Amino acid sequence: MPRLRGEEQDGFLDVLENWLVNQDWFPARTGRRRLARVGGLRLPLPEGLTDPQTTLELHVLDVEHGAMIDRISVPVALRGRPSALAGKDAFIGRLTVADGTERWLYDGAMDHAFLAAWLETVRRGRGSRDGRVRTRAFGDLTERPAFTARLSRSSVHGADGAMTRTLVRPEGVAEAAPRPGDGQVVVEFMRRPASQRDPLRETVLTMADRTTVLPRVLGVVTGAWIDRYAGDDDLDEASVGPADDSPSDGSPPEEPVWEFGDLSIIREATASAPDGAVAAGLALQQGESFASMARRLGQTLGRLHADLAATFGAHPQTTAQMRTNLTGLREELDLARGRASTALREDLVETAQSLDAALADVFEPLPLQRIHGRFSLSEAHVADVDGDWILTEGEESFDHAHTYVDAAAAVVSLAHTAAENAGPDGAEAAAWFDEAFEAFAAGYRDSDADDLGIDSARYRAEVFLRGLPLLLEDEHGRVLAADSLLRHSR
Repeated sequence: MPRLRGEEQDGFLDVLENWLVNQDWFPARTGRRRLARVGGLRLPLPEGLTDPQTTLELHVLDVEHGAMIDRISVPVALRGRPSALAGKDAFIGRLTVADGTERWLYDGAMDHAFLAAWLETVRRGRGSRDGRVRTRAFGDLTERPAFTARLSRSSVHGADGAMTRTLVRPEGVAEAAPRPGDGQVVVEFMRRPASQRDPLRETVLTMADRTTVLPRVLGVVTGAWIDRYAGDDDLDEASVGPADDSPSDGSPPEEPVWEFGDLSIIREATASAPDGAVAAGLALQQGESFASMARRLGQTLGRLHADLAATFGAHPQTTAQMRTNLTGLREELDLARGRASTALREDLVETAQSLDAALADVFEPLPLQRIHGRFSLSEAHVADVDGDWILTEGEESFDHAHTYVDAAAAVVSLAHTAAENAGPDGAEAAAWFDEAFEAFAAGYRDSDADDLGIDSARYRAEVFLRGLPLLLEDEHGRVLAADSLLRHSR
């Protein structure tokens, strides 16, 4: 039975638009809008699908608002009957097609048949015949069993509003916290595809085969679409190639300009495992040591820094860069002195002066890499029962940042966890943090990372500055944790 093409059906774009305007990632500008299809692909049906009238498509659309154009990507499943497995959350609308029958439209990012076909396309290295859709598999994805429509899926929260993440469990995998090698993957769909990768995604893909401490990249799909800013302003809604009509002057038709960009990235699902804040808080509440886990966390963060340095390199700082850093540090210290209580001011001033003097003589390499910068236990996930960690890249990272920034942020996050779970007097939490702090530092030193990341004066200054806000809290447990943190910063 030949499958229909969604964009050729009357009302298809209208049904999509009614659903799109209610999606957080849709560019809801004021005024009249028009949808124009500028690219896309169709997928072969996966094994195990019981509805032969199903059509699986991905559409790259331009949303025109007057002179403004926004680009979106919409994967859809058109089914011959309603699907209980797809779920109400994925339902887009109902469409009457050319032969008078009906189709039920579902968001492909949450439809189990579409996801199975998408994963199978990448696993088998398929692409479109015209070369405008390309897939690339990493790691062991090509060796995994075929993906069938008998998989399960659930949405995964992500702070990036322009991306939809779905956790996929292949057939036979029980619902449980993801572990390396258990077959669970996260499929990320770029709802707002662009020809330029953002720096974080570029870093992740560059290191796809270079590190084991980030959720592994298993596959990537890139696609092409017409650049309507550079091409013909009057392209037909269903156009995915050059216009057929020649100009009236008899000259050859102008070829449209095509752009390539990421449509989807497939990664191991380990980032959906419990995060470090949960694990650390639970250990403290149950009176258990966190030293072993903290040591491994230090080793893992050090491994990430070593992998970044090996991939992107480093160079020495200039005098101007050092002067800028010191000026910013002095400003932060001045603010901290003003915030501190009178009883602690003398101690804080003395510590600040000694650190300021030490920093004047520091000369460290400046990595040519992006690090978390604001790393916390929320970016660390318990990867397996042995206590190994997987790190996520975080929502904000810094260019050309020093590794001591990450290391300091990690121990301050431990201090916050200790403070938030402290008992009435806080002594137990402070002792718990002392042990975890030392273990983390020891683990980092055991890694391949440069020791300057954790044994430098700048690291101690960063710990000092980040620990100051804890002193402003009234709870005794927070003060004890902060005292411990500041003691370690000297």
